[in-house]
Amino acid sequence: PCLQRPQPYQTSCEDWRCPLRLPELVARFFFFYAEIFAWGREVVSIRLGRRENIDAHSFSNLSHRELPKIHVEDPLELERNLSCVMGMEDEQRLLVALQEAWCTACAGASPAGLAEAPERRD
Repeated sequence: PCLQRPQPYQTSCEDWRCPLRLPELVARFFFFYAEIFAWGREVVSIRLGRRENIDAHSFSNLSHRELPKIHVEDPLELERNLSCVMGMEDEQRLLVALQEAWCTACAGASPAGLAEAPERRD
């Protein structure tokens, strides 16, 4: 694979299981980004895997930190803020889409663009 994990991250996840069913997990994803995540103050960072504010030392090299918009850290180029490709209107549309998806999931339906997943049997 072209994106191999660095040595410290070579851990086994084979035994880990999420106790939530897929519909609840998806609903919680939309709820978090629509209602809890502090846009403009927190950073989406899959590298860290935890919530951090934009002023954390971990993001001292992240570009465009001063802008009041969503911040998404590139996990390979730590200085690159992936939100640079979105204008304010794009970001507003994203937030509205997340909020609508959350409301749809609360009503027990699949958000637009997501197909019903077949039931998994373990």
